[in-house]
Amino acid sequence: MLSDDSDIENNYVFGEIGYKKVFDGGLTIKPRIYYDQFDIRPEIEAYPEGSVLAFDTNKDGVYDTTVSFPDGFIGIGSEIERVAGAEIPFDYELFDKNILTVGLEYRWVNQGNVRYQSNFNPATYEVFDSVQNLSDTYPYLKEATRRILSVYLQDTWDVTDTLNLTLGVRHDQYSDFGGATSPRAGLTWAFMKNASLKLLYGEAFRAPDFIEMYIKNNPALQGNEDLDPEIIKTYEAGLSYRFNKYVTGGLNYFYNDIQDFIVKRPLTPGSTTLQYENYGDGQVHGVEMETKVDIGGGNYLFMNYSFQDPKDDNGNDLPYVARHKGNFGVNVHYWKYINTNVNTFISGRRSREADDARDDMPSYALLNLSVIGKEFFRTMEIQGTVFNLLDKDYNDPGTASMSSDLPRPGRSFFIGLSYQF
Repeated sequence: MLSDDSDIENNYVFGEIGYKKVFDGGLTIKPRIYYDQFDIRPEIEAYPEGSVLAFDTNKDGVYDTTVSFPDGFIGIGSEIERVAGAEIPFDYELFDKNILTVGLEYRWVNQGNVRYQSNFNPATYEVFDSVQNLSDTYPYLKEATRRILSVYLQDTWDVTDTLNLTLGVRHDQYSDFGGATSPRAGLTWAFMKNASLKLLYGEAFRAPDFIEMYIKNNPALQGNEDLDPEIIKTYEAGLSYRFNKYVTGGLNYFYNDIQDFIVKRPLTPGSTTLQYENYGDGQVHGVEMETKVDIGGGNYLFMNYSFQDPKDDNGNDLPYVARHKGNFGVNVHYWKYINTNVNTFISGRRSREADDARDDMPSYALLNLSVIGKEFFRTMEIQGTVFNLLDKDYNDPGTASMSSDLPRPGRSFFIGLSYQF
């Protein structure tokens, strides 16, 4: 289990520079370049002092070795993930109330500076007297780079004053696993005063991340370089209504068809070593409700709630997914230079895997605070956000082979600065 001596430190920085130019004849370009960096340093005591663990050294599903850990089972890793990219979209007015958007984007994604220390040799199952540097001999991740070239096309057309049609398609070509094409379509119809109907269809995919592909030298979990992306098809229908000048509300129904779930499965039948793999399909459908009370002057209250029913292709509940989620808060613009937003996120209980006899994960609530300073120096804007303001302890579900769950970040901070030239 993860002990109280475990700690996970993450640092995230990003920067972006963009430019907008409007030409005669209805053409607009908005190029941008950006850079993200995510420093990750998990310091994990996976099992406490005095633990005795059984291992399947032959990966045949049979526990054939027991190892004692007088100082606990300790692993200290670190890595740096970098993303650098450039994008240039072109907007062109084909004719009155019809905008065609064509864009190109290139992203460079790198996982590097991988370091690993442990008091345990993952190859020989030897326990060290102290934590040793295994970065060169048994790194816990493979350093990797992927390049992504994307092209997209979208047409937005106000067919009438009450009818809007949007059609689009995007293709992403990955250097490490190939390409994927994602179409989308949307229709919005203001069928009566203060009310509108929205119909949406879209396809998307989630590429396997570097952890899922390249984690290694870990007796509990292995990556899989042969993973395919998860594919999702989304259908959505929604109604929105303005009750008066202060209150608006909306009700949506959604249905998601998901293929090639990426999950953790035993490396061999009965093995305690898990590996990421594509395993089955699933469907998620549900409803979303939202309302907003606009008090005026940038001040408003908001609330939303969603219910979802996740099933796999055999009709069984999907693990780790909360059926109930909600969010409520207030935005206060009490001074023209300062805007404050306070919101509370609530998650319902989350089920576990079918072979996990432990109770479901409990519900939890997180309080977040964001303060934005703007217009005090031309077009400069400064944003400060505190996530999990009350430092709530909560976890994500661990797999059935783990005796405890995965701790989530406590109080964390974000600071952003933007300036428009």
